Amino acid sequence: MTNDLADAFAEALAGATTVRLSDVEPEKVNWLWPARLPAGKLVILDGDPGVGKSTLAVDIAARVSTGRGWPDGGTCPTGAVLILSAEDGLADTIRPRLDAAAGDPTRVHALTEIRYVGEDGQLRARPPTLSDVDELEEAIRRTGALLVVVDVLMAFLPGGVDSHRDSDVRSVLHRLAALAERTGCVILLLRHLNKSSGGSPLYRGGGSIAFIGAARSALLAAVDPEDDSRRVLAVTKANLSAMPPALGYRLVDSAENGCARVDWLGPTGHSAGDLLRRVDDDDETAGPRDQAVDWLGEVLADGPLPAREVKALARSAGISDRTLDRARQRAQIVTERSGFGRGSTYVWRATGAPCSPPEPHARHVRQLSEGGVHGVHGDDVAHMAPSPAADDNPAPPPPVTVCSHCGEPLGPQPDEIETKYGMHLACSASIVEAVSRGGFGALTVEGDAKVTKIAAPEDLSPSSPSGVSCHLREGDGTAAGIPGPAPTAKAAGPCAGCGAGTARYGPGGSPLCADCGAKS
Repeated sequence: MTNDLADAFAEALAGATTVRLSDVEPEKVNWLWPARLPAGKLVILDGDPGVGKSTLAVDIAARVSTGRGWPDGGTCPTGAVLILSAEDGLADTIRPRLDAAAGDPTRVHALTEIRYVGEDGQLRARPPTLSDVDELEEAIRRTGALLVVVDVLMAFLPGGVDSHRDSDVRSVLHRLAALAERTGCVILLLRHLNKSSGGSPLYRGGGSIAFIGAARSALLAAVDPEDDSRRVLAVTKANLSAMPPALGYRLVDSAENGCARVDWLGPTGHSAGDLLRRVDDDDETAGPRDQAVDWLGEVLADGPLPAREVKALARSAGISDRTLDRARQRAQIVTERSGFGRGSTYVWRATGAPCSPPEPHARHVRQLSEGGVHGVHGDDVAHMAPSPAADDNPAPPPPVTVCSHCGEPLGPQPDEIETKYGMHLACSASIVEAVSRGGFGALTVEGDAKVTKIAAPEDLSPSSPSGVSCHLREGDGTAAGIPGPAPTAKAAGPCAGCGAGTARYGPGGSPLCADCGAKS
């Protein structure tokens, strides 16, 4: 076929493709576990640490490996299982759990690494990720696996994938779902719950809603609201069947194997919503601030971390900026400068914690356990916590005002505009918008320039109805204005939006605090 003919043929086939449903042969859904684990589909198992998600997954794997019936009496087919585990050891945890669940270890396989030939011609190995679809398919077909367990989901996302960005998540799960469809294998993805409260159970798993959107079935493991010694496995999403009843279980000791095993207790009357309301009530009793204090202590236990990184991790854990700031002051977190010159950063350190930063791997594991990182927003003006003193009644040191967005000090002599707003005016787009609402017109920022001084509106020459446009110079820290009318800065006062904050600017003449103004 000549090139011209090939091009003409391709052009003739281009365009929209339609399929008449009368030409489609209907098929029944195949199930690994009826109403819970559909064959050839993605399934998510959500739950907090301590409810036994991994032990549940091994119990399911053990039943598949032997063909032993399901806890609700359903028939279980016999086949192999492939496990990807980032948190548990094979010898001291997974194998003992499999033995305690009476599984067949000859049919259970662990995917531990991906081997490849490097540029130097040498055979090398790396940890697997969910982007290794070809390698996963080869392992599934070679072992004859009916079930793939991914424990935990966030640990196996490829590098560069933001777990809170829908487009990133869909790009990974689309190929994974196609793999499940081709092989007829159930891919069970284990995931931690986020820290939010209320709302639908579908929104309580960590990361983007695209995770639950790609799954055809979703399960939730949680503490029984009526008995703290019991756990409940409920279904939160059932696209391919009626919603089955929740099943109770206990984690009991298997002394012979030195681990816990699942003891199934039969159906319960609980729904996923009932289980999460119990979790939310417990969280409310503990108090968001107190929980954030505990979280900060854990995050900074190994040493100081950059202020921006702590804030990003907190947001990914569902902790609001305002709650984090209150927790930081209550926990007496110290703000310190690390490094010198333009390359320096500001870090947070827990009182009494090591002064050196933790090893990179410790920081990585902590982020994985909480989920990915998403957008950045401003928080309230922060102050450096006092260091402990020997005196029983030490005089409190003067507070150091720092930028509410980046955590860096505003300088030894903050400009009056910075003092008013409590932030670098060019730290982020949201701050630029806030300043614009406050009467400074449209601001343009170059690179990472930090503003330490800006001309007041009355210093700019009014001459045109187009408004004032300020260009912020990085070198001398001043602002040059393109001629335009100089709006009148708004006076501070009680916030007209929430009634709690202090108004720093007022679009349309209504005094609003920074938070309410940014939302308006």
